[in-house]
Amino acid sequence: MKIVHVINYFQHQLGYQEYFIAKEQIKAGHEVYIITSNKYFPFPDYDNTVKPILGEREFMPKNEMVEGINVIRLMGKYEQPGRRIWLTGLMKNIIKIKPDYILSHGEETYSTFILSAIKVFFNWKLVVDSHSHNHENRHLKKGIKTIVLQFLTRLIVLRRKSIKIAATTEWNKQYLIKTYNLKDCDVTLIPNGSEVERFKPDINLKKSLREKYRIQQSKVIILYTGKISKEKNPLAIIEAIKNDLSRLNILLLLIGNIQEDYKEYFKFYYRKFGNYIMQLPAAANSEIHNFYIMSDIACWPNQSSMSAIDAISSGLPIIVVSDLKERLAYNNGIGIDFNDITTLRSALLTLIENESLRENMGINSRMFAEKQLNWKSTSEKFIALTET
Repeated sequence: MKIVHVINYFQHQLGYQEYFIAKEQIKAGHEVYIITSNKYFPFPDYDNTVKPILGEREFMPKNEMVEGINVIRLMGKYEQPGRRIWLTGLMKNIIKIKPDYILSHGEETYSTFILSAIKVFFNWKLVVDSHSHNHENRHLKKGIKTIVLQFLTRLIVLRRKSIKIAATTEWNKQYLIKTYNLKDCDVTLIPNGSEVERFKPDINLKKSLREKYRIQQSKVIILYTGKISKEKNPLAIIEAIKNDLSRLNILLLLIGNIQEDYKEYFKFYYRKFGNYIMQLPAAANSEIHNFYIMSDIACWPNQSSMSAIDAISSGLPIIVVSDLKERLAYNNGIGIDFNDITTLRSALLTLIENESLRENMGINSRMFAEKQLNWKSTSEKFIALTET
């Protein structure tokens, strides 16, 4: 089967859903294309956070092969950074490829509107998946522009029975149902996965990695990965337990580059609590698994991305906001309130002080990943969606 993914931005160096699904589809024998723009996502403070890994944000349009995936990078115009970008020549390439199945990422993108509107003239099957997050929409104000876009999305995309809709989290599913007045049966929940062959517990490697970074074997390492920013505020982990640090044998391991708006705050905390903090630069997806393996707990106090699923696969108990309840379905971690120090402190102390609980939740995490949260399962569910 010829499969085309259409997405505003594609940066395989950082991972993300579309890259891993495409790889699994190639393993299954499909011919896979990704049509995207000649820009990377406009990450906040791009130069300090992801430029060391990705390079310049904008580049010349080009075609390239990425691990067997045919990547077509088209000129992107009329960009609304992070939300919409016009892919010049999209339909010309779709017609040339003659796909059997198109997966359009994002319910309110220009590309999704176009593909949904003209689908009646073609035989390919169309699936639209939503990448909306709770932190993006928690305080979203409904201005005229938002209302118009939501109306067009409902009219052109989500009300057409021939178009299948997928959500990546339960919160995301309920957001689509509520925002666009859909029924539960209109949206299929297909959780993201992890590379379970790479993100997995390894006691011997854990020991050697700690020796490499000169970390005591007895330390309870609390891992945070991702952008180190005011919005995500990973130092809330230290703030939550700062009065307990003298009696706790912990280390907060931060993997990511520090955003400009957070640097002074970070320096302030590091001067006070530097003995409990290790910060390392952002790592490419091909190397990040080592930091999960050497850790004991994974925590995202405000916003959690796919990193939490990699932590689950690595056999770690996780601490994430309760909105992501489906990621805690195997008694494999603790849910906390959004941006709440009290529930964060309680969750941290519970796991830090109870080794057997950490181990049991870690075992549950690994079982969860092997059974459900893996990219093979995710890819198969997207394929099956076209058969219903």
